Amino acid sequence: MKRLLLSLTIYLIAGASLALAQTPVIVNPSKFSNANASGSIVATNTFQSIWPSNSNRNDCVIQNNGAASMYVYFGPIASATTPNSLVLASAGIFRCGNSGVVSKDQISITGTISQSFFAIQY
Repeated sequence: MKRLLLSLTIYLIAGASLALAQTPVIVNPSKFSNANASGSIVATNTFQSIWPSNSNRNDCVIQNNGAASMYVYFGPIASATTPNSLVLASAGIFRCGNSGVVSKDQISITGTISQSFFAIQY
């Protein structure tokens, strides 16, 4: 009886593993390739565009690699101000996609001259 129970347990575990291994993988291709716009701040407190508005943007990641805070603005660069921007602390990371909502606006950044940032969209 113990052997039968052990055999049945092994059979059920193996069957569950095989069933999970056969689950299909669905890939949703991006409408465009990755756009790496990493760089550094060109002029202190002057916004520079990272990306233009993009209705096909699926997500983006921006990381502050500098020692001082940076400011990320979403919308026309002509309207960019630090009080209306997202503050990105040193080593801070921001993602454009959140809970299924993705910012499609133009994205600009400013901070202290020569501070670097990582920026990629897909």
